[in-house]
Amino acid sequence: YTADIDVSLVPDNVIMDYCELDTYLNNQSGLSLIIDDLIDKVYNHLQDEYKPKSLTVNVKAYSNTHLPVEVSKCSEDVA
Repeated sequence: YTADIDVSLVPDNVIMDYCELDTYLNNQSGLSLIIDDLIDKVYNHLQDEYKPKSLTVNVKAYSNTHLPVEVSKCSEDVA
């Protein structure tokens, strides 16, 4: 499948390194992950690396074998 990943976060004390994040996301390309595993992997990476005040990761996946799927994961601080 092809996935669009949308990240929304409120930073805390750690400043995001966008080059590192690009490299990390590009390294996920081609892995055999179900959408739920992909969103967990990206969400956990962002939480561990940047410790934001709030975080939402949204994945929209498109495939030739199933309908488009959208999955979101957010921190408890997000309303």
